[in-house]
Amino acid sequence: MATKDFARDLKATLVDLKAKGMASIDSDNMICYLDDVIANPQQDEYDQYRQDLARHTEMKHASDLKMFESVIQFGLGAIKSSMLLNGGAAVAMLAFVSNLATTDVARASHYASTIVPFAFGALMATMLG
Repeated sequence: MATKDFARDLKATLVDLKAKGMASIDSDNMICYLDDVIANPQQDEYDQYRQDLARHTEMKHASDLKMFESVIQFGLGAIKSSMLLNGGAAVAMLAFVSNLATTDVARASHYASTIVPFAFGALMATMLG
C-alpha cells in the first residue's frame, strides 16, 4: 500500500470514529488497527490483479494489431488476385474476339463488348492495389 493510500485510509477511519462520538483513540487500539492493516493481503492482491490486467490488456492489444495486419494483407492479396483474374479474362476475350474478327466480323462485334467488364475490373483492382 502506498503512503498516500495508507494516510487516506487512516484519515477516513479516524473521521468515522470521530463521527461515532469517539473523542480520543487509545494507543493499543491504534496499534491493533495498524497490525490489522499490515496483515491484510487485500491490497497486495489488488496490485497483482492490476498488473495482470495491464499485462493481459497489452497482450490483447498486440494480438489485435497482428490480426488487423493479417486482415489488411489478406485484402491486398484478394485485390491482386482480382486484378490477375480480370486482366487474364480481358486478354483471353481480346484474343478470342480478334480471332473471331478474322473469320466473322459481324459476330465479333457482339462479343467485343464482353471485354469491357473485365478491363474495368482490372482497372479498379489496379487503382485499389
